[in-house]
Amino acid sequence: MLHKVIARRDLLKLGLVAGGAVLLSGCQKAVNMDFSTSQLRSFDASNSKMVELVRLATLAANGHNTQPWKFKIIGETIEIYPDTSRHLAVVDPQDREQWISLGCALENLVIAARATGFFSEIRYPDDKQNFITVNLLPDIAAISPLFDAIQVRQSTRSEYRQVQLSSDLIDQIHSASTEQGVKLKFIEDIAETERVIDYLNAGNLTQYSDKAYIDELIAWLRFNKKEADATRDGLYSKCSGNPSVPRFLGEMFVSGTKPQSQAKADAKKLRSSSGSIIFATENDSSEAWVRCGQAYERLSLQLTSLDLKSALLNQPIEIPELRAEFQTAMGLGENHPQLLLRYGIADAVPYSLRRPVDEVLI
Repeated sequence: MLHKVIARRDLLKLGLVAGGAVLLSGCQKAVNMDFSTSQLRSFDASNSKMVELVRLATLAANGHNTQPWKFKIIGETIEIYPDTSRHLAVVDPQDREQWISLGCALENLVIAARATGFFSEIRYPDDKQNFITVNLLPDIAAISPLFDAIQVRQSTRSEYRQVQLSSDLIDQIHSASTEQGVKLKFIEDIAETERVIDYLNAGNLTQYSDKAYIDELIAWLRFNKKEADATRDGLYSKCSGNPSVPRFLGEMFVSGTKPQSQAKADAKKLRSSSGSIIFATENDSSEAWVRCGQAYERLSLQLTSLDLKSALLNQPIEIPELRAEFQTAMGLGENHPQLLLRYGIADAVPYSLRRPVDEVLI
């Protein structure tokens, strides 16, 4: 479980919880957090209460670590907008994953607001409004294990230890609350896992045979610390267990990746996991995508609070023709698959970076 450096009662005395802060040691989770990363994942006393809520929101999971969001603070209302300049044209042409990412940020904000003493009244995007509105109404503060997990949650893309979890842990995972219109399908059977791997392989073979996909991926890869520090976004190679190298070497390696090799590597990662979960929604609207992001972020925070790691393997869902087949093969009925999450026990990996809050405020 997570352990706090400073007791909550002391934070309450200092007024730090009102700013949305709990300082976490994270135990082994924080071992690989370097100084520059820890600064972004620690309470900033110079921030106002609303700005601190935005900072916590930006620690959410998001596609390619593009951080595709903008926030506007109007009194005690926070609006969340898609940042269209961070659009992934190849892997996410409909902005489906972008809206899911905004849903993840929304969930962090809602959980942090609750810990700070606010109830969140949410208006979802629709035909009339292409952004999310969160009205924060005074309420009794309630800190949950999910709030404690926000600053140490991470996507752990390494292989896991292939450990069978206790029935108590499985029950806690299965009891995770979801969102309106969002369904979870738990994959814990070997035969079903192999069926998922068939589609995962097909997705990798398709994507890694597509030059446009590879070019877009390379554009968001950060091959060394200098690149990562300069942009504070993207997929830093160190976070995936790869060495830091000059960009020309990194590009050469990625562009030369054989599709079958990538398929084999990801299949091994899924088999090493304790289980996986498919997130599906009743419809394919922007509101459904946002709600899916909320459900995913909530579950990933719960997994973090249980000292479990997680990561996404969305390849079967990112290719339209495969997505439809995957939906049928996995028995989802009329529900549209949105995300494929794997989870299990693994060592911590270095944390991804985040841009300073002032870069996402409008």
